[in-house]
Amino acid sequence: MTYAPDPMDDFPLFVYGTLMTGQRNHGLLQHLNARPGCPARVDGASLYQREGEPYPRLVYPARRLHTAPVFGEVWYVTAAALAALDRLEGAPQVPGMFRRRILPVTLYAGHGLEYKTDAQVYVSAVRPGKDALWTPIGVSWAWRAATGPRIHA
Repeated sequence: MTYAPDPMDDFPLFVYGTLMTGQRNHGLLQHLNARPGCPARVDGASLYQREGEPYPRLVYPARRLHTAPVFGEVWYVTAAALAALDRLEGAPQVPGMFRRRILPVTLYAGHGLEYKTDAQVYVSAVRPGKDALWTPIGVSWAWRAATGPRIHA
């Protein structure tokens, strides 16, 4: 489900790949004056690397065999920031890229506290199939460790 947010509000956005702290597109969040939130996870999802793509794809809902929590970060963004991020993610104008959905997210508030909320999440617009090699890569921290920190120039 997607919706057009009120331009005066900030919306929670769950990031799990190149928009995460230290990754190559994180500078865009800073440029868009996004406010940092906290570590978070999406349950019932899977993270995949599609052959030839240098970024992960979150698939939701996941196939039962490859379901694992996907860990990431929540940032708070404006409607204008979401529009800019839609262009980066190709949502929805580039077929086969990403679409933005509202999903349940668990936030880690510190001191062992967790709470659930809904957040905007970029999910793969296509599901793993026979068109390309899709490799399940587990949680995003594993993807982040494998790719190393990258700072957006």
